[in-house]
Amino acid sequence: MRDDGWPYDVPPETGCITTRQVMHEGYPVLVILHDDDGAWQVLCDTTDDPADGMLVGLECLHARFPDLRRFAHIPRGYEAVRDNAESAWRIVKSEYDAA
Repeated sequence: MRDDGWPYDVPPETGCITTRQVMHEGYPVLVILHDDDGAWQVLCDTTDDPADGMLVGLECLHARFPDLRRFAHIPRGYEAVRDNAESAWRIVKSEYDAA
């Protein structure tokens, strides 16, 4: 954690991939990926259509979903996943790991 309390290893303005379903339609976040390159993805796991994708600042997502703070420790190449909004989170090695 930085001295200013920001819990991530990237600056607040870092772009983060999400979906319009998460940002505008209230879909629950079901996948939080910390990519090998340090990027973050916060997804609903309901679409892979590029037209649904959005790039937003991590700080914007963090402000909208303050619970994300608890996932800032996820190592690169790992993800937090759950089956639905009521399920427990699991931290697993990402299937998208480039290694």
